Amino acid sequence: HQSIDYIKIPNLSRSYDPEFLSNGLLENAGNHMIDWVKSVNVKGLKVELIVDQGKTPLIFIEVDGTKPDAETILLYGIFLVFTMPISF
Repeated sequence: HQSIDYIKIPNLSRSYDPEFLSNGLLENAGNHMIDWVKSVNVKGLKVELIVDQGKTPLIFIEVDGTKPDAETILLYGIFLVFTMPISF
């Protein structure tokens, strides 16, 4: 039930959370996603949370290719949740 635990984090984008630099919610959500990615046990996986001062965190994931001549692929996504009041 990792997705439910993720949704419980009151994580908002910097546009909606004036305290995003100090409350740690974006980092908490990012670390939660990193834990899930690591749990999948992908061979050759490297993952880290990059936090630059004054900016929202970035999850960087790299997976080694399976062939020596494999080309690089870049995928991009965001991990924000726009929460609405719900009860569990």
